[in-house]
Amino acid sequence: MTKTFNKELAMKVRSVQEELKTDVCKCCEEKACNGCFVGDMTEAYTLRTEIVLEQEKLNFINQLLSMTGDEIYDKYGLKRDETIVYAAVFPDGMQADIKLVICDEEPYTEAVLFDKNGFQKAYTDSKYEYTGDWELKYDDVNYVVTVKVKEPVGYRSDNIFGDGYRDAVDVMAHEIFELQNADILDALADGVLKDMDIAENLKHLSYDIGAPRAVYFADILEEEDTDTAEEKAKAFVREILDAVREKTGKDIKYVLWLSDSVDDVITEYELNEPITEFDEYSTADSVVLSDLGKGGKLFGYEKLPAAIRTVNMKMETV
Repeated sequence: MTKTFNKELAMKVRSVQEELKTDVCKCCEEKACNGCFVGDMTEAYTLRTEIVLEQEKLNFINQLLSMTGDEIYDKYGLKRDETIVYAAVFPDGMQADIKLVICDEEPYTEAVLFDKNGFQKAYTDSKYEYTGDWELKYDDVNYVVTVKVKEPVGYRSDNIFGDGYRDAVDVMAHEIFELQNADILDALADGVLKDMDIAENLKHLSYDIGAPRAVYFADILEEEDTDTAEEKAKAFVREILDAVREKTGKDIKYVLWLSDSVDDVITEYELNEPITEFDEYSTADSVVLSDLGKGGKLFGYEKLPAAIRTVNMKMETV
């Protein structure tokens, strides 16, 4: 294919490269690009950005897309031509609005591109979904907005929770039998494992932990030999994890205590010395094994989780 170049596009590309602090064109991956064209079709310089929505907000949008205009008005009071808009700004100052538009029939979605002065420059055809890639082209530049759901995350400080404690059997056995954390038992019995035979034993053990004297699990809780008690405790935890695997299909090997926000970590766990750094972990594809509210949740993982980043109290990456 014959390659040619466009001088105006070359200047635009170089200008954007300077703003992005890069000297490599994302289109042809060449330094000092002169504007990429292939044959009669422009391989437009592509700028990308994202709109990341909370799951709750995306659920609301999807719910509206499944309703009629009358149903939306009756339930939420939203009228014809009212919109729900999330905007994204590109490195060159152009802005894309991703809109859900209410109408008499079914609502629809569209994307509109504006310049720095707020003048409309491009728009898409109407669609009936909100997430995914929205592509707009203006002046030989391809603008792509990706709308996606925010990845669920949690926060912790290893100064509090302890670095290196990840093994599911070890941590859960310690929590249940040493720290007497009955919430793990109750949360599983009332949640993930509520329809399974082991749920009754979880409730029995929860009762024993809070009672003056064990009724159901005296062989573990009142075992005088420490090593024997520990092995029996771990064996029971393995039964729990086997049941979780049977129910969810997830073979939980590792666990992490995580809080919903850095503020929760500070409020619940900061004692004498201030906490200044927090590790952020993904909670996607995990199983909640215990939920203490602001005190944190115990998440179970199949693979050893690694921190996404470390942040300060202002949620800035450090």
